[in-house]
Amino acid sequence: MNDEVDTEITRQVWSGRVPLTIRLADADGGSEEEALNVLALRCAYLPLYMPLIRAHFAAIRSRSEAELAAEWWFSWRGIPLKWHYPIGLLHDLFTHSSLPSSAASKQDPTNPWRITLHFSAFPADKIFRSLPTPTLANDPPRDFYMNSLKESDFIRNMSVKKTMSLSKPDQTLLWDTLAESAGASTDSDLQRSHAKLVELHDTFWSVDAKLMMGNVAAAAVESDETSVGTGGLAGGNHLCRSVAVRCYSGWDKPLFQELISPKNSSGADVTLLEALRILAPDLIPAASTSNDMEGTHEDGSLLDTVKLISHGVEIPLDTPIAWLARHFSYPDNFLHLVLCIS
Repeated sequence: MNDEVDTEITRQVWSGRVPLTIRLADADGGSEEEALNVLALRCAYLPLYMPLIRAHFAAIRSRSEAELAAEWWFSWRGIPLKWHYPIGLLHDLFTHSSLPSSAASKQDPTNPWRITLHFSAFPADKIFRSLPTPTLANDPPRDFYMNSLKESDFIRNMSVKKTMSLSKPDQTLLWDTLAESAGASTDSDLQRSHAKLVELHDTFWSVDAKLMMGNVAAAAVESDETSVGTGGLAGGNHLCRSVAVRCYSGWDKPLFQELISPKNSSGADVTLLEALRILAPDLIPAASTSNDMEGTHEDGSLLDTVKLISHGVEIPLDTPIAWLARHFSYPDNFLHLVLCIS
């Protein structure tokens, strides 16, 4: 497998959207008739849409934006939404993973995804606080994003040198381009919106490629061990040791995160299934025999019961994890996967 990026795929991933219907909470004087419909980017964050959302409800209710610039938060069926998660990840979590019985309802589909905006009763024990109007010096969503970028860099390279080596304008460009893309996604002219998103994708990648790219064709075998996860990737003169991946099995459950090398010690591509067995060994046991690589059990094949979702797409379990990371990682350079076990 070569290490080139298929830009047609990454452009589609960048431009992927979730239809949102946002209504103001009853406690804050909202009604269904005042709801705002938005095509939101999967790779963006809810705070990036707050200027549009505040302006909408201020105009509808004849209230100034200053009045609506109170502490805000979103929920779905009473569950507070983590605004520092990408919108696509949130949607995948609540569409595909297990839900609490109180949230299970066939009357409330997730397409469009109907979420509620609150300006009171902030659940400080459930989610982080943001700011109603971020400033250049204090912008929690931007700061969370940059910290995630450094964390993914550290996982791949065991240092944040690549991120810190970016010039200040390049670091700023990453967040600003994502924010501008969120704005472009709401353009009612879909053709113009798509063209703008392609342009912004290319701008983002012109910088992000400095962080993400490595030569997957060359395996660096660092030991004689035969277990998956011992081989790194040589990217020029730099060794990329692991894929930055996070796996989620439920909205209220801890995420799975382990060091996963894209190559094993023999130089073969590590597949998504192999990576999953490292990430969640208690849920996805290793193959019982050398002839049972799919993990067949008495009740059928493991492959029939497990699904992994990213950007709303079910990913084949034999997909090389390195290819998937290059094409499906979110702008924070993490590969966010939602695990579903039937």
